[in-house]
Amino acid sequence: MLQQNGVPFDNTFTTSVKIFKSNTDSCYFKSWGYPKFAKRCEFEASEYLKDDIFTIKCTVTVWKGTNLQTTTPYGIVVPPSNLNQHFVHLLEKEDDADVTFAVKGDKFKAHRCVLAARSAVFNAELFDCMKEKRRKTIAVEDIDAPVFKAMLYFIYSDSLPDFEENSDANVGEKKDVILMAQHLLVAADRYDLERLKLMCEDFLWKTLNVSTAVTLVSTLILAEQHNCNQLKAECLRFMRSPENFKTVALTDKFDALKTDFRSILKEM
Repeated sequence: MLQQNGVPFDNTFTTSVKIFKSNTDSCYFKSWGYPKFAKRCEFEASEYLKDDIFTIKCTVTVWKGTNLQTTTPYGIVVPPSNLNQHFVHLLEKEDDADVTFAVKGDKFKAHRCVLAARSAVFNAELFDCMKEKRRKTIAVEDIDAPVFKAMLYFIYSDSLPDFEENSDANVGEKKDVILMAQHLLVAADRYDLERLKLMCEDFLWKTLNVSTAVTLVSTLILAEQHNCNQLKAECLRFMRSPENFKTVALTDKFDALKTDFRSILKEM
């Protein structure tokens, strides 16, 4: 409140942060405003009025796009979805599992309906093929057990597990982690898991550097064989650097590239 000369009175106050919602429901407005009001007779006799006019000065600061936390939030707080956690729990506990995969000495239990919903290949193998419908255990010969386990984790969680936890190789060596990602990319392509395939491509792209030159050629060959055009382009871009090319050319895999994949080198 301002005096007649425009100077604020000493009895000013600052309110706490208010979060305004666009909802017009009256429940959002119950606590708005100041709970103490002056009596009319006292206000008319005060120094605030001049010719039946009074002036109020307000300073309002508005934050846009900021998540303000208050001790008394308005509305109902909805937690983020944890559906993937429930599905991972279902996989780990093997509750009501109705199919078992025998993968090179290891066995993994899963749920046909989940696999079919996530993969068109699994859907065809588990429900369209009469032979597989009757079988409780299905043998998988073309994928290593750690890779199959990582793929199952993705199917249930829609995320990648830690590669180091799913590899039998020395987890301290980056090339072994890259090898795991390469195998998982092949499995993703085999079972038509496009998102998993792209996640593996992204991981392999981020590991492209001189220290991993020994695995770069195999990554490039995989990209060519499994139609990973973006990954292939990034590998070629990396190799176009004269210094990088010298390092890659000294690896054993480069001979295979020159012999069996000459068309790739022509694209450089």
